[in-house]
Amino acid sequence: MTDLSAVVRATGFWSAETAEGECVGTGSCWAIRDDLVVTNLHVAGMGPRAMVEFEGMPAMPVLGLVAVDKPRDLAIAKIRVGDHRLPTVEIAQHVPTVGSDVFVVGSPLGLRQSVSRGIVSAIRAASDLESFGIVVRRTDQFIQIDAAISHGSSGGPIVAADGRAIATSTLNISSGQALNFGVPATYVGELLDVAGPCTALEHYARSPATPSATAKQSAPSTAIEANSPIEDVMRLFYLIALADGKISDIEQTSINNWLIQLGYFTADLEDFFARLIEDLGQSTGDDLAYDAADRLASVLSLETQDTLFEAFEALALADGLSDEETMILSQIALAWGRDLS
Repeated sequence: MTDLSAVVRATGFWSAETAEGECVGTGSCWAIRDDLVVTNLHVAGMGPRAMVEFEGMPAMPVLGLVAVDKPRDLAIAKIRVGDHRLPTVEIAQHVPTVGSDVFVVGSPLGLRQSVSRGIVSAIRAASDLESFGIVVRRTDQFIQIDAAISHGSSGGPIVAADGRAIATSTLNISSGQALNFGVPATYVGELLDVAGPCTALEHYARSPATPSATAKQSAPSTAIEANSPIEDVMRLFYLIALADGKISDIEQTSINNWLIQLGYFTADLEDFFARLIEDLGQSTGDDLAYDAADRLASVLSLETQDTLFEAFEALALADGLSDEETMILSQIALAWGRDLS
């Protein structure tokens, strides 16, 4: 087994910031060249600015992204290294064997350069995860592992016993145990081949420039702002899930995993849920659905609307389609010019 200290040194702590320099979330990354690091796109999109810190080195500013693969949630970022030289992680050229040892390096919950150990549990087609609400990927593979991945691990390397990267940590399924997944590192090699000019992070940032009062310096997430597009997406998910009076485990799993896809891991759901209940006391669910969908129509592409609408239908069908759910879906369809299937 290789000495993992080199991988730890090559794994960075990503701190997303507002334009004013206030932290809004954290994640992980790993170096592949002297000034290039790999992370998840949802990590890179947490804020319009970011700093990266490696063991024994000062914080380095992220200059921007040189390559992005949105469906696979991957990004390659360029950082200003100055006179420093980064240790790098080599990319494995083959898919790992099921049962082989793996190590995850990252900064779960802000605990920098943590290492967890496990095995490759399976090699999954993306379609295997559709029942959990993870349906916005291409039809390609995930590396399933049982080594721990927590919020803040996203973007860090998953390495084999020889120290080569086999995947990038990307998500877990919280309703089960040790169901953790990485995007194969071979895709990083493909992405590196098409790297181009550096584009500023602000072009990819999904969150408002000013964090809410609930955002914490150490929190590995982006807080939800009132009237933001993510709130409207959540409103539609929760309206459908609430249509029969309660949210089932299957519905909660679907919602949680869609939040992962959108890059919001530890949003203040309790506060949001309380506000939604209050809104329901003042207007009907179908009115709220139409209003939310109508606002989203101006900020989401038609392709994204199609993808979300399919997810809303799948959520409603998960426990059987009720009359209330049909009404809510019809209002979303009306706002977006869609037909119910």
